Amino acid sequence: MSITNTKTSLKKILSIIEELSGLNSDSIPKLQAQPTNILEEIAKFEEEKNNNLRTIETNDEEMNSLKNKIS
Repeated sequence: MSITNTKTSLKKILSIIEELSGLNSDSIPKLQAQPTNILEEIAKFEEEKNNNLRTIETNDEEMNSLKNKIS
């Protein structure tokens, strides 16, 4: 399952939990926070992953440049 699909599923779950909050206000606030926290963590992970990919691309370019200088 991709990150996008996971985020979509969690948003649906969060929506359902919000609908249920009127039915059981004692336990739902805890449940409401969890999907939100998970979505935030996924967003952080996604940002970190993108930063790592940019670093890898930069390192690849630098390595190729050095290889060309050596050749």
